[in-house]
Amino acid sequence: MLKPVCPKCSSGFVKRVSRGGFEQLMSVFYIYPFRCQQCGRRFRVLQWGVTYTKIEMDRAWGRRVSEKQPQKMKVRGLQAR
Repeated sequence: MLKPVCPKCSSGFVKRVSRGGFEQLMSVFYIYPFRCQQCGRRFRVLQWGVTYTKIEMDRAWGRRVSEKQPQKMKVRGLQAR
């Protein structure tokens, strides 16, 4: 599968976005919406035979690590824990 390219700026940094309204029907014919991450243009691409499933992802970029160290902060000469 080839990764789509933005028709406006020719950037390869594109991301598939959620379908709305008529795009739900278009996805039956393998036409999916994408958005360029550089210029912000939204466009559709025919990707014959490719199906996307909805994946719920965490929006955080990195792994979350719990930190169990005591936190201290000094505010105007007072020390709080």
